[in-house]
Amino acid sequence: MSDENKTIIDMAREFQESAGAEDGAPANDESPVTAPKAPKATSHGLADGKVPDILRDLLSSVNEKMAWVPVSLPSRGQAYTNLEGDVHIRPFSFKEEKRLRSISKVSQGREVIAKIFEACVKGIAYDALTVPDKNYILFKLREISYGNDYPVVFSCNNCKTENRMRVEIDQIPVNFVGDDYEEPFSFMLPDSQKEVMAVSPRSKDEDYMATGEVLTQNLWRFVQSVGGYKDKIIIKQFIEATTARDVATIRDTLINDDYGLDQEVTFDCIECGSPQTGAIPLNEHFFSPS
Repeated sequence: MSDENKTIIDMAREFQESAGAEDGAPANDESPVTAPKAPKATSHGLADGKVPDILRDLLSSVNEKMAWVPVSLPSRGQAYTNLEGDVHIRPFSFKEEKRLRSISKVSQGREVIAKIFEACVKGIAYDALTVPDKNYILFKLREISYGNDYPVVFSCNNCKTENRMRVEIDQIPVNFVGDDYEEPFSFMLPDSQKEVMAVSPRSKDEDYMATGEVLTQNLWRFVQSVGGYKDKIIIKQFIEATTARDVATIRDTLINDDYGLDQEVTFDCIECGSPQTGAIPLNEHFFSPS
């Protein structure tokens, strides 16, 4: 048979005969020749079944670092009615990192932080946290995610020199509430001589605390009773009608929490040597490696 009259099957048979039919099949078997099935491949040429095993091996040390760890709140849970024991936190993953990097304006910050708390904090909801407890958890999340050393800059009030230093987060003093702490808490007003029952502002209330003026206008939200009266209309009108000293007492009692991180630091300016006092800020390095 001339080469031009040969079919593909004829050519395949001749090839098998010349190769000695190495696959063990009879030389005159005219059934179609099929190649063995290749393993299903991923974009990297790996079989799907191998990927989980490989990732498990690559992430073996990371999984330990991503474990949940217990944290004792400064309020010791006594500011809440349904919290028993510690809360648990874990470091940020790449998913949380992307959320942090997605913040392009201040208004997005609280929403993103709330989402991160939802993913990285177990045992209590973000909105329910008192502000001191929320700030404490935020610093602990920073510590276990990016490292204990936190670079900060304080500007000297005297010569304006920028003092660069590092804060060790685990060395920031923490004030815990006493055994007798409970909410709502009570205190007496100096001028009206009325007892006030109030609760601490929560993370969800931070818009009402944006400035001193905004807080003053919203004090009634945190007051549960005045002189035994619980009606919010009465409470609001009482605050508007009482003395400035009474109002200042309510405001100062709500914001001057005696528990939480002690973020005040003292130092001598590196340039002029004058003593300085400042509060540890949340700056651009807070959510980045030390």
